[in-house]
Amino acid sequence: MKKILNFIVLCLFVILSGNAFAQTTQSIGSKHLFKVNADGSSPVYTHNSDHTNNIYTWKVFLSDVGATEVGAATNGTEFTFKKYDGTTLTLADDLLDAEVTDVADLFAVGIQWNTPGYYLVEVAEINAGTGACATRRRMHINVTAGSIDLAIITSTNVGDVVSGDALTDCNGASNNIITGTDFGKTVRYFAVSMATDGQAWNGDWGFDFTVAESNGTGNLTSAVVTNETDGATVLGNKVTVIGGNPTVVLKVTVDNTPGPSDDTHPNAANNHNISLNLTADSGTPFIVSGVNQFEPGTNDANNTPGAPFVITASPNTSVLSID
Repeated sequence: MKKILNFIVLCLFVILSGNAFAQTTQSIGSKHLFKVNADGSSPVYTHNSDHTNNIYTWKVFLSDVGATEVGAATNGTEFTFKKYDGTTLTLADDLLDAEVTDVADLFAVGIQWNTPGYYLVEVAEINAGTGACATRRRMHINVTAGSIDLAIITSTNVGDVVSGDALTDCNGASNNIITGTDFGKTVRYFAVSMATDGQAWNGDWGFDFTVAESNGTGNLTSAVVTNETDGATVLGNKVTVIGGNPTVVLKVTVDNTPGPSDDTHPNAANNHNISLNLTADSGTPFIVSGVNQFEPGTNDANNTPGAPFVITASPNTSVLSID
């Protein structure tokens, strides 16, 4: 009997020792990988060999600010379990509760937060084939509605930043053979990202935009904006983005304006270099979390790139003639 009591006490100690847990703040829409017994470094992890074939169960509980459990959170409502794919290194596929309960080698799962609040993420591990003794670990999470922040940069077609001298370049038809009066078009790109509390937003979002297109003759209106990357839809001056795309790239196409391109030219007032920029209209950037939440005015500063693209004009060479 004494041995049995000692065994029960030992099991209780192991269980209770897992109740000391860390705390962190995350934002709605964000996805995070939770893991134990992991070898490797982000984002590539493998299961530690000392824990091979051990059984894992993952749960999420509602809590108060002091990390006291107050009930069960619902997968698919307050949060969504996500499968960690060690090959593609993504958290894409949703997992049912049954798929995270008593599963061998499930040392890591993803969670996407859908609703603000306080939560406890719990994992229980049981040694393979040795009975009922388990270790439980918990982490206290404060999921905030977040201060949303949209940012736009001048970019390449894959979203890499373009800055400094690289912002100024020849038009898309430079050095082409021109026939008639069509001097072609030029394409430039802008990468737009959405975050909450400094973390990438993975829910639905959107914004209205204004294109600033001008040269020395005044404002121009030729710009056509389309989506370069999947996930974004452009309709008029509105962009809507489906969840899972915290950054999208927009393609802006403009008509070239041949003519003087040097401010020292006698016709400098008619400099035909095009200045091109894109701005998210103040007050319109939003995220979708049950209801739309809008960007506060204090975060407007990066709603447009700090410097525009400059599209250098080619000379407006007259049609070739002979005598």
